[in-house]
Amino acid sequence: VALASGVTLGLPGIEVKDQTVGVIDIQNLLEARMGYRVDGILGFGFITQFVTEIDYAQERLGLHDPKTFDYHGDGVAIPMGMDGSTPRIQATVTGFGAEPVTGYFMLDTGSGGAVSMTGPFANKHGIVETMPETVIYQGGGGVGGVSTSVIGRLQSVELGGLVFNEPVISVSTDTAGSGADENGAGLIGGRIMSRCKTFLDYAGQRLILEPYDNITAPFTWSKSGITLMTRGRNDFHHFEICDLVADLPGEKAGLKKGDVLVEISGQPA
Repeated sequence: VALASGVTLGLPGIEVKDQTVGVIDIQNLLEARMGYRVDGILGFGFITQFVTEIDYAQERLGLHDPKTFDYHGDGVAIPMGMDGSTPRIQATVTGFGAEPVTGYFMLDTGSGGAVSMTGPFANKHGIVETMPETVIYQGGGGVGGVSTSVIGRLQSVELGGLVFNEPVISVSTDTAGSGADENGAGLIGGRIMSRCKTFLDYAGQRLILEPYDNITAPFTWSKSGITLMTRGRNDFHHFEICDLVADLPGEKAGLKKGDVLVEISGQPA
């Protein structure tokens, strides 16, 4: 990772000057997995200058002046602290047949999951033992590399009185990195926050969630156990298996890492 200074970031109606930004090759890391072009990530240094409103339903990002922002909606406000440059909140998780447990979870809008839990927190409270069914997943990860997790379900997650029933959860089995952090419980990801219009109010130290109608919809996870990647910007039309979960239909059908998805029901992939 390199640093570049004196960068100006512009969005419609907004210009933020003289920023120092990280420079890293994210094409292979993100583009190949997401299947579309990604030129960068707007992070802490940018969004903390605003009250950031993420309207997932309307696919709209709103950036409000924190000096004049005055919220009048019917959402719930949750106290939000900071762990370095990462916001965190209290959440209560309940395993099947278990007592509720409260911990501090980081907020990660970039996470594709609902809840990720650190190994130490899960082990302390016997979380994995409450899951009716589990699988081992080795396809997760980020800038730090590949991560391995136990995937299962919780009975519920509660944020500021909002209850999300039977979310899919990943429990890290890593021995280093954020998944092995003994000081935190884990993170709340995009699958949870996308069920609400979300306001990140750094100046006011609060998270505001306005639930959509789909807050009670079932949480799903890939039943095939197949993880696909493209070749990134140069070839988004090539779909290759990069991971298979043991004992799920993809592996049982005889598929292997490196196999290529060519067609679906006779139509070119």
